[in-house]
Amino acid sequence: TLGRLYPKADWAPRPFRAKTTLLALAEGGEFAYPKAVGVTGPALRQALYSDAMRKALAGHTAEQRYIDTMRQAPARDGLDRAQYADIRHWLPGDILTKVDRASMAVSLEAREPLLDYRLVQFMATLPPSLRIRAGQGKWLMKKALEPYLPK
Repeated sequence: TLGRLYPKADWAPRPFRAKTTLLALAEGGEFAYPKAVGVTGPALRQALYSDAMRKALAGHTAEQRYIDTMRQAPARDGLDRAQYADIRHWLPGDILTKVDRASMAVSLEAREPLLDYRLVQFMATLPPSLRIRAGQGKWLMKKALEPYLPK
């Protein structure tokens, strides 16, 4: 999602988050975005790996699946590419898996209504200015629901 274009570092002081984002974006979208959503960067992982591990990986990096997906995405711009990668990788491999495990642990059936395919398809057609504004993701949805929900 557009909010995911920025590194997920809510725990860090704001100046550090901005620096990380700017450094990543300087590399270009398909390289920056996977680094921004990752926990450890490629350089740190390489430093932690043994020679045998680096050899076994044969140049493979965790970011490559995002890079490939973003390059092949049916997209108009970087936001579309990042959101497409999220739908293909981050949601099913991370967020939805966690929701499923947590809900099953307490015998709860969970649904993700904002992932209804019709809503996702509609939102994907919107221009970036309606999906994010002033750094706020899901901008149009929040505006549409403003009269009905407390701030």
